[in-house]
Amino acid sequence: MSAVEKAQSATTGSLPVDTGTPKADIYLRVYVSDSGSSVIHVDEGTLISDILLNVCTKRGLGVADLKLSLVFRDGNENSNPSPEAPLGWYKNVDHAKLVHKKTGQFMRQSVINETAAPTTSTKTSKEEVRSGTFPKAFSAFSTSASNLNSSKFGGGMFKKQPSGSDFAAESAKVLDIPENSSNNRISMQPQSAVGTNSAFADTASTITTETDALSLNPGSQLFRKTSTASDWMQRDSSLSSFASVVDKLERTDSSPKPAFLSNHGATLKKASFRSNRSRANTDGIQELTARKNSDVSALANVDDKPDKQYTKLIITLPNFRSITIRAPTDLPMDAILSFVCERHSFEFETHTFQRNDTKDTIVEMDRTLGYLTLEMKVEELFIVPEDKVYRSKYMSEDGVDVMMLQTIQGRLQVMAGSPQKLIARLTEVEGKEDKPFMDTFLLTFRYFMPAADFFKHLVSRYNCVAPENASQEDVDYFNQMKGPTQTCVVAVLKSWAENHWHDFALDAELKTQLAQFADEYLYNDDPHIRGQCPVLKNLIEWQTTKYEEMYSYYKMVERKGKVLESMILELAPDVLSLQICIHNFKLFKNIHPIEFLHQIWGSDREMTPYLNFFIDRFDKESYWVATEIVMQKDIKKRIKVLTTFILTTKACQEANNFFTLFSFMSGLGLSPVSRLKKTWEGLSDKTKAVYAELEKIIDPSRNMKNYRDLLAKAVPPIVPFLPIYLKDLTFMNDGNAKMVEGMINFEKLRMMGNRVNDIVSLVAVEYKGVAQPHIQNYIAKPPVEKGMAKLKEWSLECEKAAS
Repeated sequence: MSAVEKAQSATTGSLPVDTGTPKADIYLRVYVSDSGSSVIHVDEGTLISDILLNVCTKRGLGVADLKLSLVFRDGNENSNPSPEAPLGWYKNVDHAKLVHKKTGQFMRQSVINETAAPTTSTKTSKEEVRSGTFPKAFSAFSTSASNLNSSKFGGGMFKKQPSGSDFAAESAKVLDIPENSSNNRISMQPQSAVGTNSAFADTASTITTETDALSLNPGSQLFRKTSTASDWMQRDSSLSSFASVVDKLERTDSSPKPAFLSNHGATLKKASFRSNRSRANTDGIQELTARKNSDVSALANVDDKPDKQYTKLIITLPNFRSITIRAPTDLPMDAILSFVCERHSFEFETHTFQRNDTKDTIVEMDRTLGYLTLEMKVEELFIVPEDKVYRSKYMSEDGVDVMMLQTIQGRLQVMAGSPQKLIARLTEVEGKEDKPFMDTFLLTFRYFMPAADFFKHLVSRYNCVAPENASQEDVDYFNQMKGPTQTCVVAVLKSWAENHWHDFALDAELKTQLAQFADEYLYNDDPHIRGQCPVLKNLIEWQTTKYEEMYSYYKMVERKGKVLESMILELAPDVLSLQICIHNFKLFKNIHPIEFLHQIWGSDREMTPYLNFFIDRFDKESYWVATEIVMQKDIKKRIKVLTTFILTTKACQEANNFFTLFSFMSGLGLSPVSRLKKTWEGLSDKTKAVYAELEKIIDPSRNMKNYRDLLAKAVPPIVPFLPIYLKDLTFMNDGNAKMVEGMINFEKLRMMGNRVNDIVSLVAVEYKGVAQPHIQNYIAKPPVEKGMAKLKEWSLECEKAAS
């Protein structure tokens, strides 16, 4: 029966029966016409409907109107496979396509010819590497991030999906992509990042040719020789001054804007703020009023609600009479003030609460009663004729709150907001001057918005317009703020490209749009904004080169190669520990900050390539230790190897390489090693004492207090044991709501961003010492046996030889 006949059989209801046999892993390429292709990790038992859901979820597409079409190796195609059939039922599937249910066509007909015939090459071309899109090549790891739990400490704490021997072959499959697909997210031309599709390209190239001495052309040899971070910063001012005197270009009908730059601009209008929280107070006031007590002091006799916590507070009235109230701890203070003023005939608008202390501190009216009585330990308040003070301010539009800010240490700080208003804040003068806000936003915005959508919002802000039916005040405000807003957009784009280049490396189309948007600066009336065009283009080229270097290092370390013979008996513990510190620190340094958040938010593993590699290194080191020990059949050599690893572990701990401390201790704790009683008995008393001390450090009790105390005292350089940080991030993510009063909880993102910054700050100081290539090669490719059955077999042989 042919593949097509089997497909037709499946659609009529003759679905296969699961026999329980092992299902082979498959890396299936699914072509999506409007954005290239996706490679997903499935098996023969994965249902067609699950594959469709996986791809649509990853690309943000609706499932209802789409279906999969299977293309077989002989060229035949089944455009209507059964959604309930497993992939293994269709033999010799080459790839799949995502098409419309009704038409059976790609979402854009023009892309069909570009994506219909994938190449069979298994080599990564220079153009593909230059595109900086390396993370998309790592679907072979897994389709989802693994959860990290410190309670699972051991050799299998970090699980790697495919075996190490299969990695290179699977990576080659994933990199098998069309060479000239302009919409493919993986492959693009090396100069597309700085090219332009506009008709004014000739004019721009003339400008850059005349100023090659300034390295204005990112493709010039001069630029390539001097393309470093420091050089780029030094050239920034000279490029700006040059471009500032370039006459403004005129766009003609033959040089239209790219489509994405032609969208309507966002409305630029002055925001309105309010300080009171009357809506939030309504329920609390009604609750107190409903008790119908003539005297507020009688509130103490009211029965508690089972879901409420109550507390008492003494209030001294302006006539010096004191009363005691008993109210819910979550009630805001202005609700309590309103109730008391109403009951005792005082004017609410002209009075507020003052604390009974030497500072005469005015109470923030949006604080809760519980905060004052339980956290601040306040027992008595005075009602005084002073202006009210609110900690929070709300930005409202058409009666709807769109942003909440709080005064913290003398300045307003964003606590929550709608996505649009958070971006508006980012591109306002206040946001530009609030660098912590910008840093947090650029690190965390993917939690609620894809990078492509964020870019569109920035373009919309750049094309800002006055509101419809604008008053003269609105027009004056627009004319005043248009220039500063566009300047802020430029600053945000530069910061985004400089600090979070992975967004553009992952999306070739977004990278091209960034370069085209840089060209758009040439049409701006503001000479300072025009001067940012070459600056941003140089930044794009520099970041592409930098990303390529990281990619090359990764491939050098991970590429399939010969496992080196053991050198463990030839290396002193201090020498080995230093080389391991240098090796692991570089792997840790390559992890982008956003990868830690993607790990917590459950993103695909292809979004966390460097973090995955670092995690996989943990298992490699653990099994390396066990392999080296049980490979030694001579007990004297085995005791020496065991001693070397224990002393190396101690040296790594003293050098603050806590990653290797835990991985080596994990390997020493594996049963094939721990059961070698005669080998352990052969250790010196000093070595046994060192091992006992290391066991105390990794003790998981009391939330790993011993390790946390040691980490708190450590001075960089440091290679951390990541599960501690990831556990903290998980608590922050799970313990705080995503939305607050219908707005994005930005304070939650700020807390998580600060914790990520704690991790990133550890790479500021590197280990001193010279990497020795032959030892580095051995560390990268040590002898590793991950099969527990084989390790136990060798362990039994060691025991027999020792008896």
